Amino acid sequence: MKVLLLGDASHYNRTLAEGLKRHGHEVCVASDGSTWMNTGRDVDLSRRLPGCFGGALLWARLHTTLRLKLQGWDVIQLCGPTFMRLRPSRLRTLLDGLRRHNGLVCLTAIGTDTAFVNMCKDPQGPLRYSEWAIDGVPTEYALSTRGRTVSMWQQPELSDYAQYVYDHVDGVITALYEYQLSMSRVITPERLAYGGIPVDTDAIKPTPIDAKTNKPISILLPSHIGREQEKGIPQLIRIAKVIESEFPDKVTVLPVHNLQYAEFLKRMARADIVFDQLYSYTPATTALLAMAMGKTVVTGAEKDFNDFQGCATPAINIDPRRPEAALPAIRQYLNREALAANALKAREYVVTHNDCEVVAQRYEDFWRKISHNNGEVS
Repeated sequence: MKVLLLGDASHYNRTLAEGLKRHGHEVCVASDGSTWMNTGRDVDLSRRLPGCFGGALLWARLHTTLRLKLQGWDVIQLCGPTFMRLRPSRLRTLLDGLRRHNGLVCLTAIGTDTAFVNMCKDPQGPLRYSEWAIDGVPTEYALSTRGRTVSMWQQPELSDYAQYVYDHVDGVITALYEYQLSMSRVITPERLAYGGIPVDTDAIKPTPIDAKTNKPISILLPSHIGREQEKGIPQLIRIAKVIESEFPDKVTVLPVHNLQYAEFLKRMARADIVFDQLYSYTPATTALLAMAMGKTVVTGAEKDFNDFQGCATPAINIDPRRPEAALPAIRQYLNREALAANALKAREYVVTHNDCEVVAQRYEDFWRKISHNNGEVS
């Protein structure tokens, strides 16, 4: 198949492309490199100027030098409804053109959109907690300026556009369990599948743990500036600082912010324990990359996801309702023998469930399932 992965988020599509290529497909990633992350891409869709001039220039490029690069694909997979940094009206026009000139056009549910915000803010929704509410009570994030801005997904300009995408793509593949829940509220079962987050376990190697070293155990705490409340970083910092204060000669906490992808992997490789995020029910990109390296991670690993997946997750679950409840489990891993034992389980878990070829196969199976209306896919 000829596959165009349009847009990217935290290296998702670049990694998915590797899995698809190993299965013999012709794959192109067209994105802006997740802006400051500068992830790899075959076609650059960056806005080269700020403000409206940057949008106008990108729009002009899409209709001139990039026009033919967006035509003739068996499958186009959109990375979220806002797969490019353009206004909803322009994205809608672009989507219509993609559907006219290509085979299947599908959506990856991979981030905040109307369906996800609506689910998180629904008092009768399936989640006990999210970045928006804990047991029905709004969080600091929900009341913050950024939280109010993201709520624009519930306003007509964005919500109408998102609904148009849901209605007009051939199908939706979800990156996380939470997105599977949100999409199941707006997409019929035959048009929906779980994909998961791909990790290139051939490229992401396990890092050895020296059980005899006297070096302090390092806790890496990465974050995106401006998204700290959304990811629960202040609460994670408090938990990490409790551990550091209890064991000042044994533990060091290393906060890092907005690292480009390559540098981020280097820093992670030097860590022993990685704190990811507070409100997730499932290990997301950072946690899975760390686990592929054999790190112990503190992240979402709820029973709900374990039941959905059919097995336990070798991660320390942290519940935003009682984050301090994770402290005893974290303390158990403040020795290198325990870290080494968990490293094997963590690596095996990612290889089994999230290797890029495993995730690629889920995509291929879904495309073939819904391809009865497009004879070009084989």
